[in-house]
Parts: sequence; structure tokens; C-alpha cells
Amino acid sequence: MAVARARGDLLGALVVEHVPLNVLGRRLSILDGIAHQLSLAMENARLAREVALQQRLERDVEVARDIQASFLPEACPVVAGWEVCSYWQAARQVGGDFYDFIPLRPREDGGERWGLVVADVADKGVPAALFMALSRTLMRTVAINRIAPATTLARLNELIFADAKTDLFVTFFYAVWEPDTGRLPSTATGILNSIVSAVHAHVGVTEAFDDMTRVAVKRKAESEE
Repeated sequence: MAVARARGDLLGALVVEHVPLNVLGRRLSILDGIAHQLSLAMENARLAREVALQQRLERDVEVARDIQASFLPEACPVVAGWEVCSYWQAARQVGGDFYDFIPLRPREDGGERWGLVVADVADKGVPAALFMALSRTLMRTVAINRIAPATTLARLNELIFADAKTDLFVTFFYAVWEPDTGRLPSTATGILNSIVSAVHAHVGVTEAFDDMTRVAVKRKAESEE
């Protein structure tokens, strides 16, 4: 009997009929050679499968990244008297962080309004990217029909909670920006402190509400602006 091994693992055994002792040694040498060749072939086949799988996964991740990037704004708002810039870089190839500029209906006096969004899904990789796509789409749908940031996030929470089938959740900063007045009424879920430190002191960002630190955790939530 001769055995085929790869990296110490037993792959199989070659068993032949009884042969006279005077030829057994030569037969075993031949069988050992065959077993060695078989083990090499099987190991190479396994490695080829692993490489092919890794290549497919890399292609899938690249497609997911392209899709995720397509959900981000192509350009920043161009507003007289203001310079608006943005930068986004996922911690991994695909993640759940995103931002958005949402054109809202103007005020009654014609003044512009923009919805500003910064959000972070509590995970990384493809699941977070998919949850990000859901959150971003629902956020735009809700924000276009509402102005008050607190009301917007409360409604968003209800919709995401109803649709989410996983344990993922997302934290939000949402503000309604009026460029001509400089007003920025806002609310947040979980990431307010980092936003406040980046906003100029004359822009009145207020405290987040206590009952809703994460979106898609509770069905009902209320906030203060």
C-alpha cells in the first residue's frame, strides 16, 4: 500500500494485490512514485480552485465598490459665497460610510435649502455597502418631503427598521443648510460630537436626542433639533 499526502494531510491510498516478497520492494517504489504524483496533481487542483474563487471574490468586491461609489454625489453644491468640498475613503475596499447633498424645496422667499448627510453603517464589507444603499435611498425619499431634520430622521428610522432584516444599524448626522442665511438646523444619531467639532462656532448645531442613538434599532423614536 502507498499513501498520497499533501502538506501532511492524507489524500488517499493505493492498495494492490499480494505480490511475492522478491518483487514487493520494487512495486512499492513504483507505487510511492505514483502516489506522489497524484498528491501533487490534487494539491495543484486545489490551489487552482482557491485562486479562481479569490479572483471571483475580488471581482465581486470591485463591482460592489463601483456600485457604492455611484451612490455618492458626483459633485459638491456650487453656491455663491461658499466653498463646499468633500472627501470619502472607505476603510476597506467596501464599507458603509457615506455622505450626501440633497437639494430640497426652496423656502417661500426663494432661498435655497440643502440637506447635508453624513452616515456610518455599523459594519464593513459588502453587507454594510448594501445597507448603505438602502439607507441612502430611503433618506433621499424622506428628506425631499420634509424639512425639519428631527422629523426626517424619525421617519427614516421607521422605514429602515421595517425593511432591515439584519442586526445592522446606521448612525446619522443630518442638517438642512440655508446658504443665504447661514442657518444649519440639524440633528444626529450617534456621531454628533465629531460633527460639532468640525462646524464653525456661529453655526448652531444643537444636542442630539437621547432616545435614538442609532437608526434601525427602535421602531419609534423622537428627536430634538
